[in-house]
Amino acid sequence: MAIALIGPSGAGKGTQAFRIVSQLGLHHISTGDLFRGSLEQRTALGLLAKRYMRRGDLVPDEVVDSLIEEWLLKTAPNQEILFDGFPSTLYQAEFLDKLLEQAGRKLEAVIYLQVPDEE
Repeated sequence: MAIALIGPSGAGKGTQAFRIVSQLGLHHISTGDLFRGSLEQRTALGLLAKRYMRRGDLVPDEVVDSLIEEWLLKTAPNQEILFDGFPSTLYQAEFLDKLLEQAGRKLEAVIYLQVPDEE
């Protein structure tokens, strides 16, 4: 099983991800975790992402997608996953769908957290 938890910054994705992971026993993965891990290991993708982040730019979809793909290939095929904050663009969503299909997996659900506008 794979679930994506998405929503705007500050919507509480991290809090809800913790609850979902605790209840369902899913493996939690966020792009932030991937960036930090790649930077600690000084991988080429991690260093590339760091250049964008240092300038205050968004890391391009292609770099994020490559990090996700690299991580997924190392994950056991039967491991259930919660993607926290990914995908965040239509391009990433299409990429994830294809990637999961190639891995014999399926995105079972997408949970969108919405924060109401203050009046």
